[in-house]
Amino acid sequence: MTAFVDTFPRFRPKKTLVALVMCIIMFILGLTMVTRAGLYWVDLIGYYSSGWCLVLMGLAEGTVFPWVYGSKRLMADIEHMVGFKLNMHWWVCWTFITPVLMLIVLGFNMYEFTPLAFGDYVLPDWAQALGWMMTVAAVIPIPIFAIYEYVKSYKNPQFDGLNFGQRVVKLCKPTDKWMPSYEKYKKKDQLDDDQPPPYTIGMS
Repeated sequence: MTAFVDTFPRFRPKKTLVALVMCIIMFILGLTMVTRAGLYWVDLIGYYSSGWCLVLMGLAEGTVFPWVYGSKRLMADIEHMVGFKLNMHWWVCWTFITPVLMLIVLGFNMYEFTPLAFGDYVLPDWAQALGWMMTVAAVIPIPIFAIYEYVKSYKNPQFDGLNFGQRVVKLCKPTDKWMPSYEKYKKKDQLDDDQPPPYTIGMS
């Protein structure tokens, strides 16, 4: 619910209604778990959605943050929020250890993968396909929005004259709007110099 109201702020005054609607939807979806095939549904969702999905999303985040956004920039953002300097071991973990470990986990999962089965009974192909669809549904927004931003860049005068590689590099860099919130407040004369800054990061 928090993610929903953060994405659509106009629903914040109606959190009770949002919670009610979400509870009803989850209740209806959960009815499949109490049928005679409920055990199969639970394992199917757990095997694909919370297995492959988390590994792929973790690999995407563990790659994008240190290598696209930048580990040093991420450290600076967190230091603004917490108010003290981070140790360099965070930079080492984010830049090298985490991506390598996620690649190892992904490779191990691919090597050890077998279709979901209960003893000698292997779930039918349509069930396996449904499981893969649940996995893909969680990660497919990443390339879709990447393509969308690339196509949208052709309408932005800042990208005029850039080739494919240059556009991708520029799209992977933070925009001018990305800055610590207290810097934006200072620009708008909403924060006095003697007032302690709110250590939060904002994109808009």
